[in-house]
Amino acid sequence: MLATEKQRERSKEYYQKNKDKIREHRQKPETKKYFSEYYQKNKEHMKQQQKKYSKKYYQIPEVKKHMNEQSKKWHQENEEYMKEYQQRPEVKAKRQTPEYKAREKQRRQTPEYKTKIKVYQQTPEHKAKIKAYQQTPEHKAKRKEYQSRPKIKARRKETKKEYYNSEKGRKKKIEAKKRNKAKRKRNYGWIKLINNPFPKEIPVDYHHLLNDFYSKNKKATFVIPIPRITHQFVSGFASNREHWRYCAKMIKKLYGIKIKDLLDEKILA
Repeated sequence: MLATEKQRERSKEYYQKNKDKIREHRQKPETKKYFSEYYQKNKEHMKQQQKKYSKKYYQIPEVKKHMNEQSKKWHQENEEYMKEYQQRPEVKAKRQTPEYKAREKQRRQTPEYKTKIKVYQQTPEHKAKIKAYQQTPEHKAKRKEYQSRPKIKARRKETKKEYYNSEKGRKKKIEAKKRNKAKRKRNYGWIKLINNPFPKEIPVDYHHLLNDFYSKNKKATFVIPIPRITHQFVSGFASNREHWRYCAKMIKKLYGIKIKDLLDEKILA
């Protein structure tokens, strides 16, 4: 049975009054000898009793809260030591044992652990740590290597197909198309630089003139007619620089216009 509040108070009072005497008595050689002999005789029994009572004691909410606060404080103060300790060969070897792995797996399956982790993952500190780690070259290299694996590529293709065939995926696809159209309207104007000089037999596309191939937010106001076969020869998204370069070369050949000189800000101003 756990000691009652009154017994605890009495023992505290007694210890405070007789602190020096108790300490002096504990340091005597005969006392130390007696306790060491007693411990050697009753070692197993004492361990079992300690486990039994400590479990009950640590389940008390106030004790639990106090212990968590103290351990958190200690870990923050001794962060460097803990890092060094985790890198020790004996500690690493201990983690590789089947008993340790089984115990750790069992601990992570408990509802308490899962709720604790969920709460921790939502904290600003954890989010900031993750964000900082994602910007490191080590993480980027690892991620690149992982994503280049054939198994991962195949799995991603399958999951993408499954997702875009689902209702949620279709909705997202439609929303993305709408956003792209709106962005295109905002960033791409429709001022014809030249009227269509080609005969009706030749299908024509109006290509947007872009000065800076390397800008992320591409904006183009002027359009120029070029044959569809030329325009679609190097296809791709707006981010495909080769498409813009190839079309710029063909415009120079067809019309003798150098886009960089034409769209120079000094000249336009």
